[in-house]
Amino acid sequence: RCLAAHGARAGDTRDARHRPRFHAYGVVRTATAAVDDWYRRMHDALPDTLFEPRATIERGSQCCAEETVSFHYVEAAEQFALHEALRLSVDESESVATSERSLAWLDARWP
Repeated sequence: RCLAAHGARAGDTRDARHRPRFHAYGVVRTATAAVDDWYRRMHDALPDTLFEPRATIERGSQCCAEETVSFHYVEAAEQFALHEALRLSVDESESVATSERSLAWLDARWP
């Protein structure tokens, strides 16, 4: 609505598998789909014409594009854990989701 009021049109920024690149919450909340009622209402109110196919709230590896651009409301411990998981996965040339070293590090240290 805000964009339309200024003559701009929103685009679909999801990847080829329809996973979002921009996230309203931090990594853990996004990956577990632990979103609040406000988010669900706003998400459900998106016009059908904006996304094809219609956007859904997914959990796990379907929650996020590999080329994710941003997470919002990320606290310090979560920022540190995400940075370290990414660093470890880059060292192994793997994605965070499949890096055994990253997953073990997160399991051992996540609050």
